[in-house]
Amino acid sequence: MKKLLFLFLLYFPLHTYAQMANCINHESYTLVYQSNDGAGNCTFSFTPTITVRQPSRLIAYTFTSGATSVSVCYSGNPIALVNCSGPFTSLPVNTTLAVTLPAATVDIPCSNVTISLRGSNAANGAATCRLQQVYNGPLPVSLLSFYGSSNPAGVVLNWATEWEKDNESFSVQKSLNAKSFESIGNVKGKQTTNQVSSYEFIDTDVVPDQVYYYRLKQNDVNGHEDYSRIISVRHQPGQEALPKIFPNSNVGGSFSLSAPNAESAVLKLYNQAGIEIPIIVNKTGDVNLVSVAAKAHIPTGIYILKIFDAKGSEQNALKVLVQ
Repeated sequence: MKKLLFLFLLYFPLHTYAQMANCINHESYTLVYQSNDGAGNCTFSFTPTITVRQPSRLIAYTFTSGATSVSVCYSGNPIALVNCSGPFTSLPVNTTLAVTLPAATVDIPCSNVTISLRGSNAANGAATCRLQQVYNGPLPVSLLSFYGSSNPAGVVLNWATEWEKDNESFSVQKSLNAKSFESIGNVKGKQTTNQVSSYEFIDTDVVPDQVYYYRLKQNDVNGHEDYSRIISVRHQPGQEALPKIFPNSNVGGSFSLSAPNAESAVLKLYNQAGIEIPIIVNKTGDVNLVSVAAKAHIPTGIYILKIFDAKGSEQNALKVLVQ
């Protein structure tokens, strides 16, 4: 009897552990900002990569932000996005092959978020695999645009964010080969805001006809870091600076214009029917940079910003994308 009892006690915990093992291994994910609704809610494109280690029917990622919880579920062979209410069918098992799953759209408050993963081999999705925490922290800053241009003062870097959460600062990093980067400056962030924010940094340590590579390292107040894409700029001091709009696209018709003597230019915004849209133009303290906003929220679409000199002659026309 004692031997049988011992075998039972030994079997039970091992069986329980096997049932609650990592039947789905999380490998990596991308979370790409898409837009926000102006009320503190953001839309992301989420693409995870996993390995199916044991027979399973369900892969469920859950995003939790405050009282809001959103789940993304995958099932079947081939693996596809499915309704999280089930039923669920068997996944292909390959313990060595990592699989990138179809992209899913996630709507979540623009705030701190916890991302967790669970698997199940039950048709109804009941928990049979260990819960894994994938991420816990702030959502990434929504970098809408990042570009550089050359002028006599050096290389001018401009970028804009649509919203920020716990954003301490941006470290500006520079390279000659797009591989080895060093920090050349720091720009203070806006901490937390749901408004579009524009930034500028001028790199004066440059030589003519040299190509430089730049990226931004975003630092949040909790020590998390994130990197922007890499851009390249050839320094040509005699090159005339071209007008640029950022962010482009933007929400509701609010953006910045960088152009020579932008402060003294006359700006007019038109829709595709040629109807002028009333706008407000504000100075920024930089004669070559102004902020522009439609007086009322305007629908999604393509608009034209026309730039006139003080005499009324049209100097340029730029497309403005509103989302």
